[in-house]
Amino acid sequence: MLIDARSIPHDSVIETDVCIVGTGPAGLTLARELLGQAFRVSVLEGGGPDFEPETQALTEGTLTGDPFDPLQKSRRRRIGGTPHAWDSRSATTEVGLRCAPLDRVDFEAKSWLPDYPAWPMVRADLDPYYERARAICRLGPCGYESAEWERDGSRPMPLDRAVLRTNVWQYGPQSPFTVELPNEVARAANATIYHHANVVEVETTEDGGTATRVRVACLHGNAFVVAAKLFVLATGGVENARLLLLSDRTRPKGIGNERDLVGRYFMDHQFIHGGTFFPASRAVFDSMALYDTRHVRDASATGKLYFTDEVLRHERLLNVSFAFLPKHRRYLKVREEYMDSFKELVSVATRFRLPGHAAAHARNVIKGADYIAARLLRKISRNRLFAHFEEGPDMVYGGGWSVESDRHRKYSVFAVILHAEQAPH
Repeated sequence: MLIDARSIPHDSVIETDVCIVGTGPAGLTLARELLGQAFRVSVLEGGGPDFEPETQALTEGTLTGDPFDPLQKSRRRRIGGTPHAWDSRSATTEVGLRCAPLDRVDFEAKSWLPDYPAWPMVRADLDPYYERARAICRLGPCGYESAEWERDGSRPMPLDRAVLRTNVWQYGPQSPFTVELPNEVARAANATIYHHANVVEVETTEDGGTATRVRVACLHGNAFVVAAKLFVLATGGVENARLLLLSDRTRPKGIGNERDLVGRYFMDHQFIHGGTFFPASRAVFDSMALYDTRHVRDASATGKLYFTDEVLRHERLLNVSFAFLPKHRRYLKVREEYMDSFKELVSVATRFRLPGHAAAHARNVIKGADYIAARLLRKISRNRLFAHFEEGPDMVYGGGWSVESDRHRKYSVFAVILHAEQAPH
C-alpha cells in the first residue's frame, strides 16, 4: 500500500511491527525481504513519488574542509532514493549502478594507521550476500576477473601481475530501485510505504536503550508518531547520523553517541585525477579495449588496474585502483571547472538564491572568461571550432571509444583516474 502521510490526521499513532526509515536501496531491499510475513512492515519516506524542490531542500547542509559535492546535489529525497540521481546513459545499455566487491585486505587492521581496527567480519562472510545482491541489482552472469570480459582481442596491460592486476567494475540499471522494488513493496499485503513522512526524532525508553517510536512531521503541517517493535534507519551515512544526533531527549549527546563518534569518520570513494599516461604510439588504442566501458554477454563493465593485497600490505598503502579515459593531446588546456561554475551561476539566476561557494564560482567565471567564451563558440559552431575541447568518455557513461573509427585522431593520451580509499578521521 502507498499512503500520502499528509493525509494522516495530526497527532495520530500508527502501530506496526517493523518500521524502516528510508526507501533507498537499503530500505527497499530490506523491506522486500520481509514481504509475505505474518507481521506488518511500515516504510517511511520523506519525499514523494516525484522530485520536489521543497522536499529536496531538506538534504542541504554546510560543507567545510576539502571540496565535496553539495549534499542536495549528490542525493535524492524521494521514493527510490539516490538511484534517481545515478547516470544511466550509455550507447549500449543502462549503466546507472557501478559496483565491485570489497577486497580481502579492506577488512584488515592497518598497523601503520592509528585508530584503524579490523572489521568484525571477513570478506568470505559477505560472499553469500554478494550473490543475492547480484540478482537484485540485475548484474550479468560474469564475475569481476578480467578473463571473463576479454573479447575481440582485448587483453590486460602487460604488467607484473605480482604488483598490478586487472579486474572490472560492473554496471547495473537504476530501475530496480527507482521502479521495481517500490512497486513490489507497495503491492504487498503486509507492507505500507508512507511518503512525505519526514522522521525528525527517534524516541526511546527512559534509559535510552530501546527505540519505541519515531516522530514524523510533514511539510504541510501535520505530525504523527509511528510505534514499532523494531526500527531500521536506512537513510544513508549523512541522514542516519543527523537523525541520531537530533534524537537527544533521553541521551543529551544523541542516540548511540556516548563516545562522540556518531557522524564522524565520514568517507567517500573518491575519484581523483592522478596524472596522464602518454603512450609511445597511438597503436595502444587498439589494445586497451578492456579498459573501455564494454557490453559483454548482456552486461557492461569497465576494466581497471589494482594493486595486489600483498603490495598494499608491504607498501603500507590504502586501497586504490586506476582507470583510463582517452583524451585529446591538448586536453590539459581544458578548464572544465570554469564552465561548471558558469553553469552553476546561470542555473540559479532564476531562483534568486546564491549557490554554495558563490564567491569561488564567480572567481572561476572571471578567471576563465576566455575559456567560457571559446566553449560557447564551440557550441555555436556545432563543434567545428576548438577541437581539443572534445569531451572524452566519462567514468560511467559514454563508453565505446575503443570501437570508434577515428579514435587515433581524437585521442592521443589517457587521463589516469584514481579510485581511492580514504584514511578514517
